[in-house]
Amino acid sequence: YFPALLSSANEISSEYKKVLTLVDQYSGRPGQVGIAITEYNGSYQHNEPLKFRHTLGNALYLAETLKVLMEPDNRIIMANFWQFINEWWGAVAGPVKPYEQGPLIKRPQYYPFQMYRDYFQGNLLTTEISCPKFKAQRLQPSYFNTDNRLPRRIRYFPETEYLSVNASRSDDGKTVCLMVINKHPDKPIETKIDIPGFELDTKAQIHTLGGPSFEATNERDPDNISIISHEIAIKEDFVISFPPHSLSAVVINTRQPQS
Repeated sequence: YFPALLSSANEISSEYKKVLTLVDQYSGRPGQVGIAITEYNGSYQHNEPLKFRHTLGNALYLAETLKVLMEPDNRIIMANFWQFINEWWGAVAGPVKPYEQGPLIKRPQYYPFQMYRDYFQGNLLTTEISCPKFKAQRLQPSYFNTDNRLPRRIRYFPETEYLSVNASRSDDGKTVCLMVINKHPDKPIETKIDIPGFELDTKAQIHTLGGPSFEATNERDPDNISIISHEIAIKEDFVISFPPHSLSAVVINTRQPQS
């Protein structure tokens, strides 16, 4: 299930581009009209076998969605996550009215937004990535085949890299941030980081959102999925091992800002 989910982001981006082609064609204002997304989330209504909308897997899907929404070619001028606080959909669970009492619990889907707020910078950088890939089978809703005697056609997403990266720098060029998703269900992936045009400091801060599995939630244990931070030394070969099913913010200071 989750491999298919995490393979779908590229298709979301391609669908936006199809919409923009129609907008440019019929508006008479090519390149000038953007898209406003009124609601987005992982749209999983069911509670069995688990609440998919509150899983770590959905949090990683939302992190990938944020990357897609930031792509300049998609011309997204605004997007509203549905929703911040609510027992059914909310990124935060708990009392929703002033007179209600009780703790506020951060669900996994809260944390990608916190990480982007705290660590991501205001200027996008172009990225290239080389890593192992996987091919996920597309999900086929049962209403496409109501007669179980008919064979189903097995379809797959195009190959998807296990690692996804979104990169940024601060206005003054003194800070670089990489947001890295490892989509592998159970294996860490080690990769070499190369950031041309910047002289990096000797240390990097890494803040990682992770948990026991894609299926993990905070519904019973509010600390089951959380952000863990640590510092690593930057050597001549800048290599980081990203844990399985995780989102990591890699924050690096630079010694000489890019001109």
